Amino acid sequence: MRSWIAALLVLAVACGPKKGPGSSGSNGDGAGGATGSASASAGGGASDGAGAGPATGGGGEAEAPLTRAECERMIDHVLAIGMEEQRKQKPAEFVPTEQQVAQIRASLVEQQLAPCLEWPRPVWACTMTATSVAALYTCAERP
Repeated sequence: MRSWIAALLVLAVACGPKKGPGSSGSNGDGAGGATGSASASAGGGASDGAGAGPATGGGGEAEAPLTRAECERMIDHVLAIGMEEQRKQKPAEFVPTEQQVAQIRASLVEQQLAPCLEWPRPVWACTMTATSVAALYTCAERP
């Protein structure tokens, strides 16, 4: 699980430039290396109808397996944090476009949905409340 969060963070934070000759990190096809939509994570992501957050009490819903919708929301959230970090630290030409972010998100959902469904709910809850890359790494360290 830790490696999965780390992989998400690498994709979300270390995306290559969206264009430009001689730019490092681009594979030449314009794909920046991360997918997802920051707008999707800002409230437009999938919903499973289970409410905004997990139960924190002992038992019942707190131990319920994660759903696909919850995992997709988590991917959107991690990508939004990564994109926000990039926008703060990099020139605009080194930040993936909306189209590139959407491609990255689709790829992450395809590759990482199954591992996410096996996460313990407390790690998912920590990830969903994180507001920085550092906080995401802290969640990844949880047992």
